[in-house]
Amino acid sequence: MKSMAFLRVASCVALLAGLTIFSASARAAEDVKALLELLLEKGIITQDEYDKK
Repeated sequence: MKSMAFLRVASCVALLAGLTIFSASARAAEDVKALLELLLEKGIITQDEYDKK
């Protein structure tokens, strides 16, 4: 019985860790896009450079 409870807790922890990592990477992608758009607006990078992202 204790091993089943441990497996259930371990599975939940692994799932939460995976969701956290996925969420953080999605957020980072949004930040990069916002930064590239700002650089494009300011003329620091060209449209071609922006499109290559």
